[in-house]
Amino acid sequence: PELYEKLVTLECGNMLFCQRWLLLGFKRESKNFSMAVKIFTMLNAVKPTHYLTLQGGKKCGILSLDMFLVVAVLSSFRKEILSFKDQTDVYQWTCKLKLADMAAIATAKQLYNRYAKQED
Repeated sequence: PELYEKLVTLECGNMLFCQRWLLLGFKRESKNFSMAVKIFTMLNAVKPTHYLTLQGGKKCGILSLDMFLVVAVLSSFRKEILSFKDQTDVYQWTCKLKLADMAAIATAKQLYNRYAKQED
């Protein structure tokens, strides 16, 4: 809740900047084509079959691995994000983020698998 509230305060509550991470990440990683292909394959290899279950049991939207990658990145950089002063800080940070250097990819797979087991 604290991280989400901070993002709302920074006018980033809609999470559109997360799509920017993925797009910029692939653009940057295209210099290392094999890594870009590996990340793209990993994100698309898991068929999104699980639904986000809200409190009360209501199902809301299909979950895919890229959503868990976003959660893993937000979690990994939580302290840094909480220190941001404005939306510009968010976008500057987004531009520096590199997908290939992040352990968040493995974390995203673990989170997805853990959630999928919960749902089954």
